Order: sequence, then structure tokens, then C-alpha cells
Amino acid sequence: IRQSGGDAVFVRVDVSQADDVSAMIDTAVEEYGGLDILINNAGFTHHMMPLWDLPEEDYDRVFAVNTKSVFLGSKYAVPVLPFEVAAYAATGVELVAPVMLVLGLGTRLGALSLFVLNYVAAISYPDINIAGIKDHLLWGTMLAIGFFHGPGKLSVDDLIRRKILK
Repeated sequence: IRQSGGDAVFVRVDVSQADDVSAMIDTAVEEYGGLDILINNAGFTHHMMPLWDLPEEDYDRVFAVNTKSVFLGSKYAVPVLPFEVAAYAATGVELVAPVMLVLGLGTRLGALSLFVLNYVAAISYPDINIAGIKDHLLWGTMLAIGFFHGPGKLSVDDLIRRKILK
């Protein structure tokens, strides 16, 4: 990166650990004077096997990296993002992710993006009433189902999967 004229800092991070994620964000702020954007893109899956053979520890690790990391990244990054960036990012998610869900294209990414946005919205309003909390819990539950269950048979994701695995 530096040979190409860029600048970078290496930070070893376990994205499922709050202290590591907080230190990563702090390093970016210290080195570059702030944070311009956050891209939560860490993820992996377990070795394919029947569910009944999957060790609980493997499931917990996949969930921590794929889901908890998005929460932690947002938790520590959103407060230091410029207001305009956060507003544009939230608007982008609100406009694009529902279309992804309707089409069934990138279903899990769309559901997870909206889940995180829903969570951040719910914790960002200090005076939210009980009806608002109920709505956010309902939306969060529906989005979590979409994330964990994935796309159905009438989705672009399933069509792509069938074509690739054919």
C-alpha cells in the first residue's frame, strides 16, 4: 500500500471482541484524525456437516463473527462518524436493503443491514416509548428470521444458487 503512495496501519482484531473492535476504531481516529466510513465485512461459515454434528462452539464462533461483529463495529464507529456520513449510510441502507429483500438478492446481507440499522435506531432515541420499542423488537425479529433462514425458493439468490450448483 505504501509503495503505491497510500497509507495504512495494521491492527490485529478479533471482531467478536468488544475491546479489540474499540481499539481498532480508536487507532483509526488517532492515526487519521477521525473515521470516514465503516464497512462491516468480516464473515465465514462452519465446515458443511449435518446440523446434529455441528459443535455448539463452532456455531457460537460463526454467530459472533458474522453478527456480533456488526453490532460491535456499529457501536464503536457510529459515535465517531461524521453526522453526514452516518445519515447518508443510513439512508442508503433504508433505500437499498428493502429492495434486496423483495427481490431475494443478497437476502442475508439485506436483512443483516436492516437489523443493525433497526438496532442503532432503537438505541439512539433516548425518549423512545414502549410502542416504539415493541415495533423495533418486532422488526428486529422478522429481520433476524430473514438473516438466519435466508432466501426462499422464489428468490434471485435461490435462482443463482441453482444455476451455479447445477
